[in-house]
Amino acid sequence: MNVISPDTHEVVFNVRGSGLSLLERKMFKCMAVICERGGTGDNWARIRHTNFGVNNNGGVTRAQAIQAGIGGEYKGCIQIKNGYIQGQQSKGYLVTDRGKNALKKVLKISFREAALGEGADDRKKWKQKALDDRLRAIHRETLKGINLSNQFPSTGELQDPLDTLEFYRAYRRCKGPNTNITSDANGRIYYPIGYMKKGLRPLVTLEKEGGQPLAEVDIKCCGAQMMLKTDLVDPEERQEWGKLIHEGQFYRLFSKNERSVSSTKKWVNAAFNGYRERKVWERMVGVFPRTTATLEKQTGNDLMKMESVIMNSLLEKMTNKGIPLLRLHDAFLCREADKKQVSQVMKKAGIATDHDKPSLGKLMSMYVSD
Repeated sequence: MNVISPDTHEVVFNVRGSGLSLLERKMFKCMAVICERGGTGDNWARIRHTNFGVNNNGGVTRAQAIQAGIGGEYKGCIQIKNGYIQGQQSKGYLVTDRGKNALKKVLKISFREAALGEGADDRKKWKQKALDDRLRAIHRETLKGINLSNQFPSTGELQDPLDTLEFYRAYRRCKGPNTNITSDANGRIYYPIGYMKKGLRPLVTLEKEGGQPLAEVDIKCCGAQMMLKTDLVDPEERQEWGKLIHEGQFYRLFSKNERSVSSTKKWVNAAFNGYRERKVWERMVGVFPRTTATLEKQTGNDLMKMESVIMNSLLEKMTNKGIPLLRLHDAFLCREADKKQVSQVMKKAGIATDHDKPSLGKLMSMYVSD
């Protein structure tokens, strides 16, 4: 009996159910494609219309099938985020919880043997091409070394069929010789495992097969730290700003025990992008009136660009020392055994993580690549 795994098998899905109309069948197939590409929760899957694999035969078009999930009997099952840019960016699609529940009732998945083939072509235009080509090569080489962790089920099938769809596609695309690796204008890097559901990443390891799940080392209060590194904090408020980060109280100060720290973090980071939630914003202004007066929509992009300068520099430095890493925005994915060393390298660079932190003076200093 062959063992089922994404190294040797791919997932095939079908929509089954008595009484389903052609419109419903096509709608559910579109929903399955969106889920397979990670379009659930808070994550939007940007998909070219030709990649849905749904034709316009039978008098039912692809557009009509998608629209059926937006309104009518299946209202609210599919959401669309425009932002379409010809030749650059497709529309974003998301299947809601209501849509997922409906889809699971009619979705049937099976497995068939299939060698790992080439992933999607990643010939996209990158900013700062010379640097990006090096980063792309680093990620491609590291992704070749991924395996299934000790958390992957022996049956090869996850409890949620939609998770099975998403995981198999992301894993197989990452291990292919031409996996899709792209970046945005702020220097953030994207690849299938990076943008799949967070709860699925523990199924992957950078050790040999059956090894420990990917470890994660995050920049603590990343947006707030980047405000220091870009010198956007007013000199009179800089000491208090840095002290709050160093003591782990930056977000907590603005929550006032009235909301969760994670909720407050969301609105503080929104403020860096020019969006203001009244209570959190008023508290930020009360503590840091000079600095908040300078925040605008462009600030968030400036912070992400500084984040990329630091993370990409450290990524190259550590991979040159033989530590396999993947960058996930403001975090590194690494082997469990390397987590402490990765944290120490970041500490030496003046970056506080969830695992370690530099001195207050080093934290508040400007970043200098060595």
